[in-house]
Amino acid sequence: MTMTAIILGQRQPFRGLRRLDPRRDLRQVAGLIAATFGADLDAEGRAALRDLRFLSRLGPLIGFVLAADPQWQRFLNGYVWIEEERVVGNLTLQSGGRYGGRWYIYNLAVAPAYRGRGIASALVKAALEEVQRQGGGWVTLQVEEDNEAARHLYERLGFEPLGGISHLTLPQPPEVPPQIGDVDLRCRRADDWYQEYELAKAATPAPLQWWQPLRSEAFRLYPEERLGEWLDRLIGRRRTYRWVVEEDPQGRLMASLMVRATRWRGEHQLRLIVHPDARGTLEEPLIRHALAVLNSYPSHPTVTRHPAEHRQAIEAFLAHGFHLRRTLVAMRKKM
Repeated sequence: MTMTAIILGQRQPFRGLRRLDPRRDLRQVAGLIAATFGADLDAEGRAALRDLRFLSRLGPLIGFVLAADPQWQRFLNGYVWIEEERVVGNLTLQSGGRYGGRWYIYNLAVAPAYRGRGIASALVKAALEEVQRQGGGWVTLQVEEDNEAARHLYERLGFEPLGGISHLTLPQPPEVPPQIGDVDLRCRRADDWYQEYELAKAATPAPLQWWQPLRSEAFRLYPEERLGEWLDRLIGRRRTYRWVVEEDPQGRLMASLMVRATRWRGEHQLRLIVHPDARGTLEEPLIRHALAVLNSYPSHPTVTRHPAEHRQAIEAFLAHGFHLRRTLVAMRKKM
């Protein structure tokens, strides 16, 4: 007589979609984000990943952190996809608070072995359903320009592109310093802030301004900021240079250039803004001017971000040795 053993009450491991549980998911989520985006993360992204890994090591104590600072909970909201008792998909969903009922999707990642199974689509749909329940007006996200599969997914779900931001890196300044460009530069004054704000509004495509509204306060040089920059220069840590190009006696700015040069480890930073009326003439001499200044500093990488639609600037950066790391396309969906 053959006996068959029957095990009663054995539960199958959970698989599929569920909400992110910071206490048990963060370590695997951090690993998934690092594996998916690690090579392309900028300094800000690397800092965020370090914070996530730090939180993941707190274990049960993370509950106290979330209770003590509810802001962390806002950054740890989202969904995961579970297969074989591990996180193979992740999506972070954040509320934009007072800015027009906007919500933001970040860190959509699926492990390579599980792609093409509809996991990304299920994660995004779950996020959209939550936004709708919360009465959100818009959902925005960013996607790499050359990630056609992801872009097609978002388009099928009703997202529209707003424009791209190109991230460029110069591994080290040229060995032979370029000649300073033939352009009438002057040092930016503290009272130039409003003219520079107007310049940025003219130079930034309207859809990108909707996505990341320009705030006039961002162009003011407050006393504490000037003091911090003076102290950085005094101790030899780094120095911030700011120049502008004027067109006429009325003081309308046609371009601005900011270079933050570091002597310690890190990255040099460059920011260029050119008025649409001056495009094609100022980009090349201004970039040469920046590189001539950086040539006297340690050969750290130089990084910059720039609207992708400003092709004259992108081409000038590439001509001077910058590498296009990636272009992130902003997209939105009205709920």
